[in-house]
Amino acid sequence: MGGKRTLEEELAALVRAEFAGVISDLEREHAEYCHRLHLKEEARRVLDEAEAEALRLRSERRAFEDRFWEAYYGRGEVPFSEVGSEPKSLGRAIERAEKALRKARADFERADFDEVAEEAALKERQDATADKAGLRIGEIKEAREKLLASVWLEVNKTCGAVRGEVEEAPQEPQDQQRQSLWRRF
Repeated sequence: MGGKRTLEEELAALVRAEFAGVISDLEREHAEYCHRLHLKEEARRVLDEAEAEALRLRSERRAFEDRFWEAYYGRGEVPFSEVGSEPKSLGRAIERAEKALRKARADFERADFDEVAEEAALKERQDATADKAGLRIGEIKEAREKLLASVWLEVNKTCGAVRGEVEEAPQEPQDQQRQSLWRRF
């Protein structure tokens, strides 16, 4: 089936080729926007987790400090001698959580962008491209119609000229035509 392409197929291929670059640019910009949005959402998730962990550890420290001072002043349920000092593991965990929180904030700041503004700009570029494509397709339709009209006129002109030449050619009267046919037999 690898025969010649029809005129419609040729025109479709030309039009697609003309818009291929623009379409691929729009697709690339959209994919880029989606990727950045995914990175922002992921950075937000990590930041939220880091904030929650830091808050949990700080709350744990506050609870320990409250127990310590209650025991110190003799108002607590646990005697002061049993409270002891803050566990070193809690201090190290808080330091790690705060470091992770600083990193998560920095990552989020890098990934953050005004998605509403960028989405609006992307839609504006898409609309402008669609308008340009509509205008260009209109121009192509108009050019095609003009071409078809001029070809139609040329064909009619040629047919009229041939018809005129045929009508002007000397014709034998019908009786003479019949007689010449009888002579041939």
